[in-house]
Amino acid sequence: MNFASTLALLALALPAAAQYDAVRRLDLTPSGGPSNGFVTKPVVSPDGEFVVFRSTATDLLAGPPVVAIPSQPPGTERVLYRMDVREREFVQVNLGSAGQALRPIESVIVAADRVAMSADGNLIVWTALDDDPGLGDANGENDVYLRDVAAGTTELISGVGGGSTPGRSGYPSISADGRYVVFLSSSDDLVPGLSGGSTSLQEMSKRVFLRDRQTGTTTLVSEFNGGIAFDESAYDAHVTADGTKVVYSEVTGPLVFGTSSSEPAEVHVVDLASGTRTSFGPYTEAGWLVASDDGGRVGFTTFSALDPADKVGTRDAYVLDTTTGEHITVTRGTQGAFGTGSVTRLAISGDGRYAQFETDSAGFFSSTPKGDEQLLVKDLDTGLMVFGSLGNDGQPGTSVSDLDGLYSGSGGTLDADGDVLVFASNYDSLPGNNEGGNASLYLYERRFADRDLGIENLFAGQTATIRATGMTPGALVMVGVSLTSQGPLPSYWGPLDLGGTIYLLGGTADGAGILELTNPIAPSMTGTPVFAKALDMAANLPSTSFFGRIR
Repeated sequence: MNFASTLALLALALPAAAQYDAVRRLDLTPSGGPSNGFVTKPVVSPDGEFVVFRSTATDLLAGPPVVAIPSQPPGTERVLYRMDVREREFVQVNLGSAGQALRPIESVIVAADRVAMSADGNLIVWTALDDDPGLGDANGENDVYLRDVAAGTTELISGVGGGSTPGRSGYPSISADGRYVVFLSSSDDLVPGLSGGSTSLQEMSKRVFLRDRQTGTTTLVSEFNGGIAFDESAYDAHVTADGTKVVYSEVTGPLVFGTSSSEPAEVHVVDLASGTRTSFGPYTEAGWLVASDDGGRVGFTTFSALDPADKVGTRDAYVLDTTTGEHITVTRGTQGAFGTGSVTRLAISGDGRYAQFETDSAGFFSSTPKGDEQLLVKDLDTGLMVFGSLGNDGQPGTSVSDLDGLYSGSGGTLDADGDVLVFASNYDSLPGNNEGGNASLYLYERRFADRDLGIENLFAGQTATIRATGMTPGALVMVGVSLTSQGPLPSYWGPLDLGGTIYLLGGTADGAGILELTNPIAPSMTGTPVFAKALDMAANLPSTSFFGRIR
């Protein structure tokens, strides 16, 4: 290729004092100091403005949080907090009808402990261990609640007729406007005519229910041909953000504690308006289910090798295009490598473009940092996979101890367009970490917005077209290109997905915010990888990253 100029790697890396604070620690007290608690499983609202997380911290509010067991030492109980990222304000979420604490459940192997938010971050659903007699909940089982932060009120979602029902409920999901909540339950009493659930002591068998908060009705979404049997269960479920579909996975057994890696599973997409159901599979397990806002893309993990290149035999993550039936491989590195470790905590951006997952695999990159896990983000449109658990030095989180790790939430760690991701970690190299070894709360703002970069006609001996859109009209736009490495690279603009020698091209965006450049490709460059990223110099904001290979 014939580029205008060449920069050494450090030419873009300005001093740390001038660097944009792309990775921020969020769990800071009102005075700006580090909190005194341990953070786990954060999720971010679709607009990126709010983060909900669990923490044992007692100093994030003006006073101590409300706890369910006051006799325990302070900081023992995990509290559900919501943070307003811009205003740096915290509120306690896990409160019942009388202001008492309803402890959130914890799970390490399934998405049962999922917390979800409406689009504006005001309505929050979670699963509580404790009953709320003021709302008629006295079943002694897990139930789904909704907290309206602005109104200061709490609703029992997994109840009927003003009270709770026998059986366990959990796995909540909420539509963007907050009207619909989907959850799983083993109860026979949520709708008439059911059998084979909790009253038959078959607690591992769960169904999918939809709560319409506007009409106050609960309906059954899943179906098992005449009821529910001991070897059948819904495993996970989501209502899409637009409220038009419910996506759920179903396993058939025999069940072993609700699921096992050998069970056949199907993924179902239910159109709520027409009542039609489209089914995909079977798969060998379909866990950590996630869906884009319109249900057009559905992600899950499975032991099925849906990619012919997958010869490893471990659990991998895929995104299903529900229109075409195509499976897009998430857990396949930029240059084709598969990981060899476990994959959990899958998330997908609302627009369906980005997928994030947690893994302890060492197979995706040539060098893997010390530590138990990392978060990786895959651009499903370009195939570029990058680290998500980064510090401002552009490097993944590292630690002197193998006991340190990550604690990401289920299904909601990316915002709607993939600009923002959240995670908790006690890695030593991350900003503001880690007093007493406690895991801290982090937000990584990648800030793409509508700035997109693409390269067309990547053929040896021809001329490629580089196109950057969504830029500031009339702004100078710089495009960095690497033929050797995807980085990450620390820079003034935060970590960039570039590395090695960086070639620079530049130009001025037109009145529509579009920059088009052409560049000849030498005939000898067949098979060369191309990594690229654009910078809007007026807004000081980067574009999405590009990956391709010259053919």
